[in-house]
Amino acid sequence: MSKQITTKKRYFSIKEKLILNFVIFGLIIVIIVSSYSYYSAQKALKDRTFNQLVSLRIAKKTILEQMFSDIKTNVNSFATSSIKQELFDNSINLSDSSLANKIQSYFEDYKFFDKLIVCRANSEYNSFSLQANTPNKIDKNEKEIAICKKITKEKKTLLTDLISTDSSFYLYLGVPSFNNKKIVGTLLFRIPITIINNILLEKSPSTGLGYTGEIYLVGKDNLMRSESRFVHNSIMKQNVNTTSISKAKTENEGTEIIIDYRNKEVFSSFCKLNIMNLEWILLAEIDVEETYTPLYTIRKDILLISSLIALLLFIAAFIMSMQIISPINKLKEAAIAISKGEFPTINEQFSDDEIGSLVKTFNDMSLNLKTKTDQLNESKLIEEKLNSEKINAVIDGQEQERQRLSRDIHDGLGQTILAIKMKLENTVDLEAHEMKNSVEEIKDMFNNVIDETRNISQDLMPPELIQFGIISGINKLCRDTSLRTKIKVAFTSDENITIEENSRLKIYLYRIVQEALNNIIKHSEATNSSITMSLNENLLILNIFDNGKGFDTNNYYPGNGLYNIRTRVSLLNGNLQISSNTNEGTKINISIPHGNKQN
Repeated sequence: MSKQITTKKRYFSIKEKLILNFVIFGLIIVIIVSSYSYYSAQKALKDRTFNQLVSLRIAKKTILEQMFSDIKTNVNSFATSSIKQELFDNSINLSDSSLANKIQSYFEDYKFFDKLIVCRANSEYNSFSLQANTPNKIDKNEKEIAICKKITKEKKTLLTDLISTDSSFYLYLGVPSFNNKKIVGTLLFRIPITIINNILLEKSPSTGLGYTGEIYLVGKDNLMRSESRFVHNSIMKQNVNTTSISKAKTENEGTEIIIDYRNKEVFSSFCKLNIMNLEWILLAEIDVEETYTPLYTIRKDILLISSLIALLLFIAAFIMSMQIISPINKLKEAAIAISKGEFPTINEQFSDDEIGSLVKTFNDMSLNLKTKTDQLNESKLIEEKLNSEKINAVIDGQEQERQRLSRDIHDGLGQTILAIKMKLENTVDLEAHEMKNSVEEIKDMFNNVIDETRNISQDLMPPELIQFGIISGINKLCRDTSLRTKIKVAFTSDENITIEENSRLKIYLYRIVQEALNNIIKHSEATNSSITMSLNENLLILNIFDNGKGFDTNNYYPGNGLYNIRTRVSLLNGNLQISSNTNEGTKINISIPHGNKQN
């Protein structure tokens, strides 16, 4: 038989909810602000880095293009000089030292070239060092001779890509020489790669490239054309097959975050160079990691500040929650005390806000509940006392009725029957004519017994009340009273009064009228009395008036029957008003809720 496992639901207090919501809300704000600050800083760094790379790339591009423009200008200027005429004068020996001195002197201020190769049309070849204090070498270089032949054949200026000669890499700028539109030879200027490296290669962090930035050249074959900052002997060896190279070939220039030839993520700025027939691409790049180093510091600071803010938020939320929860706990304890019948008040002072107002309202409620409870208890005691008085009144009334009945039987029936018995006992010894008279007297005495018995029966429960209802019963009671006494009693009532279904109300009304008439007969010395019964909305109104001597209403006592009247009216949930003054008669006003179905 498997047992069902029930899990108790986690209960979160208001304090925990307040702290949790406050901290979460605060952290959300901190995260939003921090994220915005972080990504704004990241974007700013990114834009600044790209702008810086673009600026450096444009500066280097300008320098390189201007350098080659100057080279071309210098070469064209030399092509029109007298020294050039001597170089292609077959009568002058190319190995003449004076000619070499003239050439070195001419190019003394031009640092672009390190060597001049002269190829005459008659295949005479010689090279001149353009660096001071460097001897000329006449050793023929087959690569250089091949370039000269190509220029002579094509009869146009040519700038070669990098060529490896003499254990290094050089550019060659060749210019054909003409005399009377006839080609007489070629001037071939050698440009060392060190000139370009000196322009592009930056190793100082203060140049704007930091520790991981570099500017380099790449040819159309994707091989490096300048020295790498990180890879030794990279010229014409290091392949650069990156996104920037592909885009530069189609878009000319742009910026991009790419993975470079070292497999590092870098910011890259690229463009094509406009240098004669060269198809070179210039790239300026710097590692993303170095660029974002300040951002990483900012991120750490943001995390630290966020942690501090979260701690402060927690402390603030805890303090605020305690300020809110403390009065609520007090209210809870007070409410529990009220449920146990106690009525405490909270005497602590709280802030003048909704909480303080709530505490004040609770105190007022507690005081009102205490007052109402005290009033209720007092009313309950009074009700119990009244109920006790009503019960006692009923019992007393019953006892008084018994005493009256006993008195009537004893004083009336009892005495009459005793007299009949004695009369009968004396009849035995009488003569015939005397016995006849005695029998007649006994018959009259028996008639009196019958009348007295009928009167007692009618007092206990009049048959008219049962047979014909309350109106007929009271009407007969008033007629009988008028016949038995010197008091004229008048009775009037509304025709629409129907209370026959309520036997209790019917009997009580009859007894009230009977008690009132008995009081009038015994105490009022009245000659006239009137009784009216009417219906006013939901109230049955009974008015009893006599013109007797009256009495002081402040000094009446139960023996005069008014107490019994008041008790019966109270049992019917009615209202009794008695107005009387000495020698002015008495008026009794009774109002009873109509529709009372109690039996």
